[in-house]
Amino acid sequence: MGVLITKTRRFFKGLLIRFKERGFKGRLHYIYENNHADKLMIVFSGFSPDKPTYNYMRTLKSYKGINKLFLLDDFGYRGSYYLMENGEDMPKQLVLSLVEKLNGGGNLRNYIQWEQVKGAHVQSILGFSYMLPIYILELVSI
Repeated sequence: MGVLITKTRRFFKGLLIRFKERGFKGRLHYIYENNHADKLMIVFSGFSPDKPTYNYMRTLKSYKGINKLFLLDDFGYRGSYYLMENGEDMPKQLVLSLVEKLNGGGNLRNYIQWEQVKGAHVQSILGFSYMLPIYILELVSI
């Protein structure tokens, strides 16, 4: 009975994610929660043993005073660190373009990035590209 409950939960969780998930330029998958704030929290996915997954959605569910952008790194065989795929910097450009699009009105004042070790380099890319204060929250698994 416990296995059936676990499989049912997993099924509905996947269904909910697919309902919320959007695509950007046909390639970058993301979930955006617009709470009409002037801050954007960017959550980068970490490695998973099977397929790429969104991280920290349940952890950050109660945070309402901030816009949240959950990114899925499903580039390449096991993810690309949002940098390169097949020798092109398309993943990085897509992430930058999406953040720029979300800040179309210029109302975002701060970006907050939440990632595991995998997404740590992206903080530099966004920081230098937008010259905005970026606060980094990193969760390290032990």
